Amino acid sequence: METPISAHCVARDRDLFAFTGHHWRAGDIGSPAESVHSPSIFSKSFMPPRPMSTRSRARKRSRVRSRTRRKDPIFVDGHRPRPMYVDYKDLELLSKMVNRQGRIMGRRKSGCTAASQHAVTAAIKRARFMALLPYVGE
Repeated sequence: METPISAHCVARDRDLFAFTGHHWRAGDIGSPAESVHSPSIFSKSFMPPRPMSTRSRARKRSRVRSRTRRKDPIFVDGHRPRPMYVDYKDLELLSKMVNRQGRIMGRRKSGCTAASQHAVTAAIKRARFMALLPYVGE
């Protein structure tokens, strides 16, 4: 008398034989997917390939654009001041470099070069220490 589990195993073996043409038994080396004479299980695609639209390509190309170089706000008349020094009493410039919360803006937002960003940071910290700028914003 067969148990339901062994009946299931027999049905599975029958399906594997129908698919691969080989009776797979315990101890056999390999798998039905590796069989040379049968198509691979993984070669069958369950979803049809999506047709590529020409619209998406056009959109991707249009998004690519050249970056415009932003001018460093610390430059004076187009020239970099030497040595790089930002006056801590220039509150108009320093307030532009601080956001509403009172944090110093990063280089990407402010548009400064590394050298001018260091000078701005030092000037803002001096101005805060001298109580010309608040440590905390609104």
